[in-house]
Amino acid sequence: MVMQKHNSKVIQNQNPKSNRDPGGNPRSTLPFKPNIAQKLAVAAGIAFSLGFINVMPIQANRFEFQQQVGEEQLSGVFEGTDKNADGVVDLSELESFEARWGSYTWTKEDLEVFSWGEKTISQNQEKIYGINGLNLFARGRQQLKSQALQVWNREVSTPEGQSKNQGIYGIEYAANTPDNLLFSQEQLSLEINHNHQSPVDISVLMMLLLVGITGLLVLNPYGFSVHPPENKPCSSSGKI
Repeated sequence: MVMQKHNSKVIQNQNPKSNRDPGGNPRSTLPFKPNIAQKLAVAAGIAFSLGFINVMPIQANRFEFQQQVGEEQLSGVFEGTDKNADGVVDLSELESFEARWGSYTWTKEDLEVFSWGEKTISQNQEKIYGINGLNLFARGRQQLKSQALQVWNREVSTPEGQSKNQGIYGIEYAANTPDNLLFSQEQLSLEINHNHQSPVDISVLMMLLLVGITGLLVLNPYGFSVHPPENKPCSSSGKI
């Protein structure tokens, strides 16, 4: 008896359980749809990020001042933010301060009085006493000598008009030595420039980008995976 050879096709399932649920029924091949819990997770993440951005510290404003005083130029820079919105940046709201006149320097640690802005101090007998500009008193120390820097700008407003009192004062002193007057200039105000800074910080942009990527992963966790075809026919030769 002569046996005949036949070619038969065998259907091989690469992953027989991947397309069926525990009950044996075929799984749905529709695109993935996020459920309510996943939507709430994305909303909570965005709300948390926005809340974190709101509590981030406000970026300080930067100011530079300079004025020729005597033979040297008085220059400096300070940063601060009017946190209580009273029109004045005071010493408690100051982030940094540095001033220089020749070889003399003053820093924030040397400040005893500081205010920048416009504010009413008091009102008496139809006269309003206030400040409008930069007012400070700093007492520094270098080697065995100390030096004081005073800048004032007070304005008196009356029904008849306004009058200003402004000036810059510096003195050097030490124990058992006479005081050395560095400079005393009345009716002299500092030239102050405001350097605006970008309100958007790079950390905020990175946080928003992270929230966006997280949201995409939660909404479509299978969007970045590749599945092999489940029912791929293949041919093989067999003997009967």
